[in-house]
Amino acid sequence: MPLVRYRTGDFVRLADPRVDGELEFPWPAAADVVGREQEFLVTGTNRKVALTTFNMHDAVFDGLYAVQFFQDRPGFAEFRYLPGPQFDRSRLPQITSAISAKLGDDLQVELREVSEVERTERGKHRWLVSRLAAGERH
Repeated sequence: MPLVRYRTGDFVRLADPRVDGELEFPWPAAADVVGREQEFLVTGTNRKVALTTFNMHDAVFDGLYAVQFFQDRPGFAEFRYLPGPQFDRSRLPQITSAISAKLGDDLQVELREVSEVERTERGKHRWLVSRLAAGERH
């Protein structure tokens, strides 16, 4: 299916007829979808953690209006959270523990309360704000 005028944010490996065989159509085709640049945290050992696998299926984020990761260097990320009026701050150690269990030992995470989370130009919520240089992301 041609993706015309869509900005998905996905990285792909373009098909190469020498490796992937004859192409069905005479235009560029994607052989593999590698992933989304904006949805990976980079650990201290250069392991990439996809945030799509970070779903919490328990009540760990209950009482928070919004959450967002921010990363500007490998091995360290900020977990920004916007608390709702009923949020109990005594739950912060539980949240830290749940995040660490999901992300592993090679990524240090610091919690930071914010009054708002960064959004896209169109006002959509961003799960991750990455300020890593291109070489640090790949």
